[in-house]
Amino acid sequence: MPRSIPQWPFPAFLSAFGHSYMQMAFGTRSQQGRMDAYVRSLMHVGPGADGWNNHCVSGAKLTLDHQDQGGWNRLMYNVRGSYQLNGTAGAPYVSNGGAFLLVWGINDLGFWGNTVQANTAYQHAMRACISRCRASTVYRVDYPNSAPISLGAGFASGIWAWNGTSGDNSYTSTATGGTNTVTITLPADFAGEDIAICWLWDATHGTGSGGVVTYSGTAGVTGTFDMRQMLPATATGFMPCVTRITNLTAAAAGQTIVATVTTLGTSGSVVFDSFWIESDTPPPVVVCNTARLLNNSAYSIFSAWSSSQVTADSDVETFNTYLTTLVAEFDGMVQIADLDQALSKRPAAYGTDGLHPSEWGAAACADAVQAAFQAMNSNSTWGEAALLQDQSPLSGLLTQPRVSGQWYAPDTYGGVNAAGTSEYTVTSGDVFAIPFFINSGITKIVQWSLTHGNTASSTAITVFFAIFDDRMYRGLPHANAVAPANGSPLSIGTTGTFTSTTTPGTNTGYISQALDLGLYWLILKIVAAGSPTAGTLRTIKGPSPYMPVLGSGGVPPASGGPCAWKATGLGTGVMPGTFMDMSLAGLPAPGGFAPVDNPPLVGLKFA
Repeated sequence: MPRSIPQWPFPAFLSAFGHSYMQMAFGTRSQQGRMDAYVRSLMHVGPGADGWNNHCVSGAKLTLDHQDQGGWNRLMYNVRGSYQLNGTAGAPYVSNGGAFLLVWGINDLGFWGNTVQANTAYQHAMRACISRCRASTVYRVDYPNSAPISLGAGFASGIWAWNGTSGDNSYTSTATGGTNTVTITLPADFAGEDIAICWLWDATHGTGSGGVVTYSGTAGVTGTFDMRQMLPATATGFMPCVTRITNLTAAAAGQTIVATVTTLGTSGSVVFDSFWIESDTPPPVVVCNTARLLNNSAYSIFSAWSSSQVTADSDVETFNTYLTTLVAEFDGMVQIADLDQALSKRPAAYGTDGLHPSEWGAAACADAVQAAFQAMNSNSTWGEAALLQDQSPLSGLLTQPRVSGQWYAPDTYGGVNAAGTSEYTVTSGDVFAIPFFINSGITKIVQWSLTHGNTASSTAITVFFAIFDDRMYRGLPHANAVAPANGSPLSIGTTGTFTSTTTPGTNTGYISQALDLGLYWLILKIVAAGSPTAGTLRTIKGPSPYMPVLGSGGVPPASGGPCAWKATGLGTGVMPGTFMDMSLAGLPAPGGFAPVDNPPLVGLKFA
């Protein structure tokens, strides 16, 4: 019997967060055989910037932070509600639109094991992320719209906390009562939407971590929120937990919610992150449950499982019940995609590792996502369009062909400088961020290169190299997307052209990576310059279409224009996980990064 056409319209924009089911091509021939590619095909969502933001990272755990590792922090730092478009956005409280696809679970469970404590922590982190997907306006002290938040003197500010908060700073109290308060004044145009107050559980204090806040204020919010020891003592970093307030009305406009730290763990602290207003027209959020793995070999890669497959399967089934209970807290615009049922431990549905889906398994998972999407329902009086699109951050497309086996330079209008022209004199501690665009879903980077200039170095130059993503198209590198075999400084010699090996090995610079469509940045860090003669490297010339070309006040450059960001004096340590970790000063050019012309030429070979 022919299948009927779905009644629910599909959104034009999809954002995905989670683990390797939607980031690696393991088990499939290419990215086009992954679960997300089938989902986009069913939804008629384009593979590029126009309708698709893929933030997934192999090995991601929801309950652990660090943006480059793909946990909760990756979502909450990038999903900023209407603040992304207007820092003072108010009513009508609309979301950023599109749809969200969340695919975490197996790595959390395999790392922590099946315990009430860890499973409940997963609920807390997932509740925060689902609510954040539904956010309209997000308020933070370090956002331009900070006026509704008043921190008591007992809350101290810490800066450059990108990997532990949803913004740039953290706000911590280590005492109780008195001035250890957060006062939220609801906007004058508040109309009774759901409110989420986000706290961060700080794992760094072990078994004495966390604390309790007690709510009061003129809006009538009461009760306590206990965030003590949410994960085992071995945990590190931060984890989000929210109080969702769902019973206020428009009468609360202009009134206050006051949170007072009333209890601390033996060595704990309470960390405030932000609050937001959920939209009355929330976008679709599909949350995938966790599929049982095929066999013991697949389970054995996780530390939590060393006994029978029956026990591991049972752990997964128990873990999934926590997600079912959580999703029931939300309205019908949040649905579960049953990946466990889709794969059903069928051998043909898995790749050779018994963990990642094959093309057939990926297609079955996509069907489960489609079923979840079709189950969406809402009581909104504003219709379907308001639930799907709102202010989705659509971008244009760029298509550039790349021939297999050929070498290419980053995208600049000036091209490659001739030998001896504007060569870069190598200096220890310099860091360059050079943009390039991936525009074909079947291309793979298989080598990278650097070419010495006319001045040879006395001793070998050593570097770190990585490729960072820019999934939100902010014009700055964000998180480490590809780290070649370069865990310690890599020698590029003294003369000629260095090319990374095509054979896997330790600290060889080896790279073999197929990237999703989008904007990326080549990050080159100089560790050691030649001594006593530093030597030079060949360069490229701007301008670049991805860099600000005009100077301060709109002043044109003397010639050409910049094609990279550059910072100096950033030391010789290992490459950080996020671009912002290199920072010494504020955005939009952190760490004193400035636009420059004539950066080193990093060549890329595609297959």
